[in-house]
Amino acid sequence: MMNNMAKLELSSLHHTALVFIFAVSIITIQLVTMGMHIPYADNVTYMAVALPLYETGIFEDGNFKNTVLAPAKGGEGMFFAPLYPTFLSVLMVFSDSFTETARCVVEHVRPVDIERNCTLNFTIMWAAQTILGGIATVFVWCSAKALFENNTIAWLSVFLILSLANFSAYAHVILLEALIQPLFYALSYFLIMAIKTHKIRYAFLFGVTSGLLILTKSSFIYMTYFLTIIGSVIALIHYRKELLKKSIFMLMVATLSTAVIVGPWVARNYNKIGVPAITFGYGAFTLAQRVAYNDMTAKEWWIGWIYGIPSEGDAISEILFERADFERWEFDNPIGFYQIGNRQLRHETLAAAGSHEAHLGYLVENYVMADLVWHSLVTLPIVFRGMWVFDNWLFFPYLALLYLCFKSLRQRNYLYIFYALPPWFMLGLHGFASVNVTRYNIILQGCLAIALGYCMYQLIKQPRFRVITSKIAQRLKTLLKV
Repeated sequence: MMNNMAKLELSSLHHTALVFIFAVSIITIQLVTMGMHIPYADNVTYMAVALPLYETGIFEDGNFKNTVLAPAKGGEGMFFAPLYPTFLSVLMVFSDSFTETARCVVEHVRPVDIERNCTLNFTIMWAAQTILGGIATVFVWCSAKALFENNTIAWLSVFLILSLANFSAYAHVILLEALIQPLFYALSYFLIMAIKTHKIRYAFLFGVTSGLLILTKSSFIYMTYFLTIIGSVIALIHYRKELLKKSIFMLMVATLSTAVIVGPWVARNYNKIGVPAITFGYGAFTLAQRVAYNDMTAKEWWIGWIYGIPSEGDAISEILFERADFERWEFDNPIGFYQIGNRQLRHETLAAAGSHEAHLGYLVENYVMADLVWHSLVTLPIVFRGMWVFDNWLFFPYLALLYLCFKSLRQRNYLYIFYALPPWFMLGLHGFASVNVTRYNIILQGCLAIALGYCMYQLIKQPRFRVITSKIAQRLKTLLKV
């Protein structure tokens, strides 16, 4: 018995190593085909935070100095979550050329000036972020394996998610999604393992990865709140009495381990800046952009569902409607919702609030709660346009997800639903509180890849499918002989 268990464990380790090597190889091949990316916007912003952290050890606000709060006496800031700029600063320790690239990028800011004046070297960042992509892929494989105990489904999930070239796309650029993906897929795996096995170590690891995610992007704290509430309700209602105490203890372990990770950063912000929070100002900054969409008309609301169709939404809208009917959905339009929110409404509401400290509360009270029904309705087409993360697969992965969720409910095996719950919660939150570009929701790819892999496996198992593929193979052989 022990020998069989050892063989099974060894087999799992071999699969995990193989998945990592395969993923890193595919990501590297995809990365090699990409041209040099000239940093702009957020890319420069993260570099501008990471560089002084490397040079002075002080976490500043970079290009956003004085945007919200005046820096502390030592120059400390807290507009951004700290983990990704810290990751970049660590890379600078090991690569002088990457450091010089950062200096030049931060000095010139504009892409045209960066391209003209800077010798760009991102080799160490590409390598490190490729490894992060490999780790993310491993956790997708492990999750699929834990959900279905089937290597074929797990491998299909890996092939599907790597075919999107998403890990390579974010290995190639300076964006925090490179760090969010491995952390999020690790958290999702530890979540379902904690539910499946009731082992304390998985609750602890869930809490640690939750804390690291929050320090990467502070909005993940709301996901932690949500999952804690859901977990508490389930523990009290559905768990057997003998598991109730252990379930509550696991929740406490997860919560405390999250607090241990996040707490020192909150304490630092309070001691240095006087604000006991993870970030300050970013929430109001993004919410001001979002509430501008509440100005849309009923007609623009309906058109938003067409405009949000992946790839072709804008082209279809041009055929079906007058340009004036959909132009405010365009991101770069000066009279569009986004530009009005970013350039006009943000400043107007800040002036009306009277201070940065009161800004978020003012927006919530006067633009969200004042008409919560309409704000929620407007959230729907914004969520719709941000959910299409599976490229040219269109709606098939989403149908697979619905099928698997319904099957899970029918069989009363809710593990996959728990796995899919966190990314879909974040999708709703992004639509409710931000402009919700697709990039924010790439964490949906894991649960969609697994659902699609599961459905493919079920199809492959069907005898009729085998007959059809056999006939196709025979026909191909005949054609090749001819």
